[in-house]
Amino acid sequence: MAGTEEVNELIFGFDIDGTLTAGWGAPEEQASANESLGRLHQTLTDLQAVSGLAIKYGTVTGNTTTAHGAIETQNPAFGEFVAAADFKITSGGADIHLKDFETRLFRRVSDWPNVKDWQPAAIHEYMRIRTELKRQPAISQNPHRISYIATEHAMEDHTEYEQSLVNYLRLGGLDVEVVCSAGQYVDLMPKGVHKGSALMRTTEELGMPEALLVAAGDTMNDRHSLLVADCAIVPGNAEAAFIAWAKANIPEGRLFIADRDARFALGVLRGMQHFGLVG
Repeated sequence: MAGTEEVNELIFGFDIDGTLTAGWGAPEEQASANESLGRLHQTLTDLQAVSGLAIKYGTVTGNTTTAHGAIETQNPAFGEFVAAADFKITSGGADIHLKDFETRLFRRVSDWPNVKDWQPAAIHEYMRIRTELKRQPAISQNPHRISYIATEHAMEDHTEYEQSLVNYLRLGGLDVEVVCSAGQYVDLMPKGVHKGSALMRTTEELGMPEALLVAAGDTMNDRHSLLVADCAIVPGNAEAAFIAWAKANIPEGRLFIADRDARFALGVLRGMQHFGLVG
């Protein structure tokens, strides 16, 4: 994999919970993760200042925009990171926000072209029979995403269960994107809308379609991000199922899986070093 001396533009897309931060982990774990996040933030700042490259970075999360803002407020280290970021992809790719160069405020990019085919009311009604799924609270919902939590053991095999839902929805004439993760979360979105397509659209919106794309994530809803990335990074705390999936689906030269002790943002830093993006 080429280092920074062979590219002119770099775009970094980072998942939040479990990748940049420790989420709901123990206080000591959160503190350690935030320390690593501070190091990552400084590394990116230094890289922008001295590399001579066009560099943009941002978050790529399943959290809604509202939930993203709450994390920024609750976690100062993350808030500082986002304040310097160039984009936010929220709700699993349903929403993209770019930072305005003049105001330094985030603005939402226009809707996806295919949302005209999105039928949330029909989907919700059709899914009522799936009693193993319960709709998540309102803060997790989005006009272009319907989110559920599955009952215990309903999703023992992510891929198999995901395909069963795709097939079920198609029987009802509903061709939508289905993304399952963490053994319990299910997101339904317009077909073709996910973290990976949102990252690719972001490169276009930033005017950097040829940029080297770096993505980091720790769970199955990050797989589309890693599939489109030139450099795919998995921190050491990632789910075992996700690590197995990454090894099976991403070419070895494009993939870095951190050792188990390189957790959260520390694992991301190790990945950046592995790909020769930083010293």
